[in-house]
Amino acid sequence: MKFKILYKKIFINSERMVNMGDIRSKVLRTKVLKEMDSNAIISDVKCDISYEIKWKGEYSYGGGTAGGPIYNKDSGKKEINYSTAKDLKDQDDISNWIESHKKRIYRYRNTVGKIYYKVYLYFKILYSDNEYKWYYNSFVIDHNNYYIPIINNKNKSRIHIEMTNDKAEISLDKYKSKLQITDNIPEQNNDSEFMIEYLKSSDAWVDAEFGEIEEYPDENIIYLPLYINDKNIKFSFKEPHDSNCDIWELSELFNYNDPWNLQNEPVQIIPQSVSENNSFNKEFWNIRKPKSNKNISKSNNLKMYLCKNYNKIYNYLR
Repeated sequence: MKFKILYKKIFINSERMVNMGDIRSKVLRTKVLKEMDSNAIISDVKCDISYEIKWKGEYSYGGGTAGGPIYNKDSGKKEINYSTAKDLKDQDDISNWIESHKKRIYRYRNTVGKIYYKVYLYFKILYSDNEYKWYYNSFVIDHNNYYIPIINNKNKSRIHIEMTNDKAEISLDKYKSKLQITDNIPEQNNDSEFMIEYLKSSDAWVDAEFGEIEEYPDENIIYLPLYINDKNIKFSFKEPHDSNCDIWELSELFNYNDPWNLQNEPVQIIPQSVSENNSFNKEFWNIRKPKSNKNISKSNNLKMYLCKNYNKIYNYLR
C-alpha cells in the first residue's frame, strides 16, 4: 500500500511540476524516490570483458656497481585486451613486455605475471516514475565464487537506489554496490552473456555442460560448446586428429579415449587465474569433472537440457 501511495504521488507531483522550474521538479522527484523503500528495478544487465595482468619482478635503472646493476623488487598491474592477454598467458617471463610499457628506461628480470578477467557490468535502472539510466561497475575476478547476487534480481523484486549526478548505490537486502553512470552500453556476444550466467552462481565451482561438437573439415578444426543454462562459449581445437591437440588431454581428464564422448558431459568451471590440480585450462577457464553427483543434480541436468534444446522442443510440440 505504501508503495502504491508513493508511486501515485510521483505522478500527481509530475502534473504540478509543469508550472514549476526545472530545478524544483528534480528536487521533488529526488525527495519522493528517497522516501520509497524500493524505488526501482533492474530491467536489463549487460557485460563487457577485459583482462588485467598483475606482475612481480625485479628492475634496475641508472648506473650500478662494479659488480653490475642493482636490482630492486617491483610489482604492478595493467588492464590489457584479449590479444595481449593471450600472448602473455603462457610466458614464464614477461620482462620484455613490462620494459616496453615503462616511460623511463628500466631493465627487468625474473618477472612473472598472472592474468585475470576484468569485468564491466552494466545495469539498466528503471525508476518508479518510468525514467531510466544506465550504470556500471567493474571488478577483477581474482578468486572463484565471485558471485554478484544483484544480477538474479533482473525484472524481479524492487531495489532501492541512492543517486547523485554521476553515481548511484544499489541496496538489496544485505547486498550493496556503488555504480557509475554511463551512456556507453556495449554490444553483447556469447562471451559476455556466458560471463553473466557464471556470475549468477554462488557456487565455488559453477555447474556447466558440454554441447555437441561442431566440425569444420575445410579448416580442420572442431568446436566444443560449453553451456551454463542456455548461454555458451565455444572452445576451438585445431587438427584434432593430431595426438598433440589438447582435445586429447581434455578427454583423458574425463577418462575417455574418444573426444566425441565429451558431448553433453556435465562439468564444473572456474576462471583460469585460480590454480587447481586435476583441471583442464582453455581460453582463461579451468574445467574439471564434477567432484560428486550432488554437485550437478539430475534436476540441474534437466534444466540445462531444456535451455539448450528449447527451440527443438518448441517446434516439436507445436
